[in-house]
Amino acid sequence: MKYFLLICAFISFSVIQAQDLRDHIPANASFVGSIDGSKLLESVTISELDDSKLGKEMLKAFSKKTEQELSSIEDIGINTKAITYFYFEQNDSLSYTVMLAPLKQSQFLEQVYKDKEIKQKGNYKYTKIDNSAYAAWDNNKMVFVLGNYNAAYFVDYDFSSIQAELAENAEVVEATEEEATVETVEATEEPTQEFTYDDLPYLYNYSLHLYASNYYYFSEDLKVAAQNNNPDILEQLQTQVDQLKDYVAEVDSISNPDPENLDSFISNRVYFLKQAVSNFKEQKDRDRALKLIEDATYSSKSFKIYESQYDYSPVTILDYYEEKKVLGSRWTEYALHHAMLPAPKSILSNKQYKAQFDSKAVINVWNDHFGNTMSQIYSGMYTAFKGYPKSVDEMMGGYGELSANLYLEGQQARISMDMGLSGDFADIYERMGDQKINSKFFKYLNEDKFLGYISYNVNIKNTLEEYPKLMTSTYGPLLEGKMQDEIAIGVDLFSLLLDEEAVAELIKGDAILAFTGINEKEITYTDYEYDEDYNYTAVEKTKKEKLPDFVFMASTKEIDLTNKLINYLVKKEMAVAENGYYKILHKERDLPLDLYFAIKNDIFFLSTSAQDMGDIVNDRYTAKLSGKHKKMIKQGNFSAFFNGKKFGKDFPLDTNLPNMEFVKYALENASDFYLKSSKIKNKKMHSELVMKVPANHKNTISYFLNFIEHAKD
Repeated sequence: MKYFLLICAFISFSVIQAQDLRDHIPANASFVGSIDGSKLLESVTISELDDSKLGKEMLKAFSKKTEQELSSIEDIGINTKAITYFYFEQNDSLSYTVMLAPLKQSQFLEQVYKDKEIKQKGNYKYTKIDNSAYAAWDNNKMVFVLGNYNAAYFVDYDFSSIQAELAENAEVVEATEEEATVETVEATEEPTQEFTYDDLPYLYNYSLHLYASNYYYFSEDLKVAAQNNNPDILEQLQTQVDQLKDYVAEVDSISNPDPENLDSFISNRVYFLKQAVSNFKEQKDRDRALKLIEDATYSSKSFKIYESQYDYSPVTILDYYEEKKVLGSRWTEYALHHAMLPAPKSILSNKQYKAQFDSKAVINVWNDHFGNTMSQIYSGMYTAFKGYPKSVDEMMGGYGELSANLYLEGQQARISMDMGLSGDFADIYERMGDQKINSKFFKYLNEDKFLGYISYNVNIKNTLEEYPKLMTSTYGPLLEGKMQDEIAIGVDLFSLLLDEEAVAELIKGDAILAFTGINEKEITYTDYEYDEDYNYTAVEKTKKEKLPDFVFMASTKEIDLTNKLINYLVKKEMAVAENGYYKILHKERDLPLDLYFAIKNDIFFLSTSAQDMGDIVNDRYTAKLSGKHKKMIKQGNFSAFFNGKKFGKDFPLDTNLPNMEFVKYALENASDFYLKSSKIKNKKMHSELVMKVPANHKNTISYFLNFIEHAKD
């Protein structure tokens, strides 16, 4: 599977020429996505990818898997002028994800899957990767399908037909085995396919089942260590071996048919595990790994076998796990064959999809109705446990079409996202967001100083009026209509107890939190000193540390109430007046930072800096904020900014961090981030995340490749 994912990563560097693979995507697909390789290759060449650390590692892995030397991504047979698509679809019995990738030639895939049974169907070939995954390809494209049966479908399912078929197949296998002459219990033929966790049989003895399942994880960890030639992991694996021995020690009996199930699974895992051990470069590491395998491996001969007093016959255990697994696999294969053919009605006939698709985007992801999709996923999970409440559709029904795009624009990467809302939801959110940010905040922001900021802006009065309705429509369905009267009364009580207008005077609903730097602070802490008899005494000490500074601002107007609150804090010795502002007293020293607050120009200020607070209340603060930041803060209900360059300079490096060289590189090359939202328009929420890379990098792709180059192996 991991090699398939590597293939996908490189196939994504692709744009279609002749055939549009979207012809194969059904119009009713829930999620549809695309990766436009031509946009990626505008920023980086194939030779640059080949020479990068990422490219070299992947080519090395491909070469090892296919047993042929690959020197370039071009050798993989990818059509580097093509678009890769993926989509998600769900019917009553199966949920499946499909990837459609264009190819230049298919010989490489046949090498990748040479250990699998490859079948021919018409003009294409296909193979079963594991129980839930299939791949198919012809000369132009590859299709990969990952399926998962829906548990809800089997609630009243008649398993008699599939049970009879599996029983008949089992009899044929048993008869064939009886005819064979077997001199030894060990297999005379080498296994061709490794068992996965899906092949783990249910072993009725609980400790035995724990042993087999944990043996699987032990073998996977050892294989990864061998493939990466990482002998350091062997010491850690000894702990797993000891745990496996403990499970074995707790096994008191094995009831039939446990012995043969255990032996079949463990022997298969051992065979492939010993093959993997050869990847260790040093003989001593191979010997150590083989010793771990020997110590961890047990067969049914290790235990006393007799019939259990409990009846574990299939009559009493009716989970139909094997039947479901077989049916799910067949349905996934059926979906694969359908995906290889053009859809009777493709996604290109879907006006919603076509309207949002932007050919300038590197990646596009679209969902026709986010609320419905989440309800379908939730309903499948919910039904498996306790039955699906139909009203859950109402809970998610307010969210509609989702569209997201990734753009690579020279020195910046930008993600743009739109979320549609239903009529009622849109009206509620629009009223809650009907508020302007207080422009007085800008007098107390200096972009040369801050590491970043977060701004939030809602209409508190409208929010207090609308929020109970929102909670009722969102979470009420979870109660399956059983407490609708109680919920209605609760909403009315909430509105009755709160004076929305009075609260809105005290808390307007707009706020900014600005991080103004990382500065050295002297902090007080409690230490303990011990005498000769180990009696301890608490001692207050001080030390210097680099800690973040911030200033928080929020609009307020209710002067009478705020004055009463401040007087109360002073009276209770929770705050003390200092030069026009107040210092918060925290006797227990729970906070590592000193905190100061004040109210000025109808703004509540909270800060860690006495200097900044003094400058604010005495009108000495030097403000500097560009029109770009002002516009971003004003235009929506939420925005955020992170100054990577300043953060890289201010971050304290005198800490015991692992991989310090990479940390230094990351700080020196930290990028700026912008997150901004727009007010609801045409019943849509719009937001953007922008990353600006430092000027010393050619573009965003080069920036990411350079980070990978400096990452520790």
